[in-house]
Amino acid sequence: MSSTQKLSLHQQLDKVLFSFKIEERNQKMNISYVNDILMKNGVDIEVVTFREILRKIHKDGYIEVHTDNDVLPNYYLTIEGSIFQGTGGYEKQLNTEQTSNKRRNVREFALTWGTVLAGLAASALLVWQIYSYFHPSQIPLK
Repeated sequence: MSSTQKLSLHQQLDKVLFSFKIEERNQKMNISYVNDILMKNGVDIEVVTFREILRKIHKDGYIEVHTDNDVLPNYYLTIEGSIFQGTGGYEKQLNTEQTSNKRRNVREFALTWGTVLAGLAASALLVWQIYSYFHPSQIPLK
């Protein structure tokens, strides 16, 4: 397989995972059948990458692999895979993680500068208290 459509790794993961959704959830699909579905949809992924993607999707628990008596292993979409597809797949997961990281970085930045400014304010108050102690106010209090 060669690359006719340049896709990111997360896009390739989603294309392979979503190829299972085209068929019924309990239908067995071997590697050739999945590849044919991808090719019909204009997705051409290198063989090594394709096998690694299937391993990753299996490791994540979204497909099951059965060897049965067939020459090629058969793949089945799990309920977790169906749910993951419904939530947007790998690319959506990546976008969510990136957004979460950006928000965390902004919060950490604000907290850091808030702490620095609070420390400066406390230092200024301490300096003012020391100054006031050695230079008391000349205003008479009754």
